[in-house]
Amino acid sequence: MGITKLHTLYGMDVGGTLIGGITEQRAPQGTTVQADPASGLPYPTAAFVTQHAPRPAGTTQQVLELLTAISAKGGDIETLGGVTLWYQAYDVSGLRAANGRSLAIAKGLIVPRTLTLSFRADATLSYEILIVGDEVSSPIAITDAAALPADITDDIRYGLGEIKVAGVTLTGVRQVTIDFGLDAKTEGADSDIVDSYACVETWKPEIRISGVNLDWVKDGGIPLLSYTEKVASVGKAATQANTTIQLRKKKPGGTWSASGHATIAMAGLAYVDDAGGASTGGYAEPSLVIAGIYDGTNDCITVS
Repeated sequence: MGITKLHTLYGMDVGGTLIGGITEQRAPQGTTVQADPASGLPYPTAAFVTQHAPRPAGTTQQVLELLTAISAKGGDIETLGGVTLWYQAYDVSGLRAANGRSLAIAKGLIVPRTLTLSFRADATLSYEILIVGDEVSSPIAITDAAALPADITDDIRYGLGEIKVAGVTLTGVRQVTIDFGLDAKTEGADSDIVDSYACVETWKPEIRISGVNLDWVKDGGIPLLSYTEKVASVGKAATQANTTIQLRKKKPGGTWSASGHATIAMAGLAYVDDAGGASTGGYAEPSLVIAGIYDGTNDCITVS
């Protein structure tokens, strides 16, 4: 019969907000099947499904838009109003069709995973969806030949902006990686095949920064180890007021936009991971780590 349909990426709807800039989208189903031989037989004679744990995931360049929709600590899908993954159909002998396939998710948790900012590259944010069920409806509702949402906005991009760590403005930055550190999980009981409860066990964010400026590492910057009255200290205290990562918004057809930038702030302990890694023919590269904490007032990571 040959191929009759082909689909590709389109967007993700989060409670009515259409997120574009999707560069990857997956929908693994996490099905666990038990098929064990018994009675001395060399092969199983039956197979049983013991768990079905769908975990869609993806990556977007619309970093601020997704973080605004779900927050840095993730969002309850039912409270948000649902999440829908969209796949756009190819038009036969053409470009793209006006319809496609939708995967609607009613219950669960959507969380940010890793934000990556690299020199001269677009910022990307990975996310994961932990789906739960209600023993009534399928956890994912599929609709074929569905009309796609209005034309997607796909000209939003961010890049490296100003980086401040513990009051020190860093120059020569090449990469920033933010691990949101959300230990999100689902739980089930009784005869659940699909887990019925989603939650976050711990929130331990971490930021890693690397670059080509050894001046980051010094007493006036981020110090190594020092002693005060025989008491050792390492690194420098970071607060949300003095530790910020700017995502600089790009201007379509130009360079940088005059507005619309995003700022990520985190408190914790900033310390040196590598005081200067180098090899023949390469630049010495220091790297820093910020171990995030709850400061008693703000969320562990705030986005503005």
